Amino acid sequence: MTSTYHALDWIAAWGAAPDRPAEPDALAKFGNQTVRLIVRASLGGSQLRIRLSNEHGTLPLRIGGAQLGMRQAGADLVPGSARALTFSGFASVTVPPGAPMLSDPVVLMVPDQAELAVSLYFPGEIEASTVHANAGQTNYVSLPGNFSGAAVFPIQQRMYA
Repeated sequence: MTSTYHALDWIAAWGAAPDRPAEPDALAKFGNQTVRLIVRASLGGSQLRIRLSNEHGTLPLRIGGAQLGMRQAGADLVPGSARALTFSGFASVTVPPGAPMLSDPVVLMVPDQAELAVSLYFPGEIEASTVHANAGQTNYVSLPGNFSGAAVFPIQQRMYA
């Protein structure tokens, strides 16, 4: 009996074109806060990874922690679904200006059309210089602190896109 190794083929289940803000003088600013972004995966799977973008940024983008989980309702996660994201094995990452960053894969069973929450903790002051203006989804900004893995997300602000 022989076996053949097949490399894992990645399929994009959700995507948005990175763009510059329409009004550069009114950039969203975050500091010591977590942003929870809601996406609907068109296709399910057993492993996921995310691609972050700082492609229109002029400064490094420091992410102090990132998690991915199944959305329950609003900004909250299905309990037990949060998965820590790493980048080349590290829990935090600095995305260089003009560059994207791909996370390591995480194991999470996701059905087709599932709503996912991507949570990014920004420990320092940042300006959202790379955006997607028409996300068609409500996203959330936390009270001060790292709430990337919190099932119940403490909302300071809703961002409508």
